[in-house]
Amino acid sequence: MPKDWSRSALDDLYLEGVITRPIDAIPFEHLAARRRDLRLPAMCLLAGVMAALLYVWPVLIMTQILAGGMRSAIFWPALAGSAALASLAAWAITIYENGYWGRNWHNVGDWADPPTWK
Repeated sequence: MPKDWSRSALDDLYLEGVITRPIDAIPFEHLAARRRDLRLPAMCLLAGVMAALLYVWPVLIMTQILAGGMRSAIFWPALAGSAALASLAAWAITIYENGYWGRNWHNVGDWADPPTWK
């Protein structure tokens, strides 16, 4: 049988039946639903960390420089707490907006979601 160079050697072994693929213990739909459920908290956590690094970290650094020093026992919990607080705020705002536009979707004009023919 001639070699098909568009596939890898592992694909050839699968196709010839030399090795078999293991059966997944968790169905793909379950993984997709879990990944979909974790998308919002992960994005809110990322937004909170970025907001803390953008806004809180420079203030803490300036406080440390101008005040003559700050203990790390104060600096790192303040930075981590601000990241957690910003993440929680981002999550709460997103949940509120999602519910608001879910209830009021009929009030949105055509400019927001125009039909495909326009």
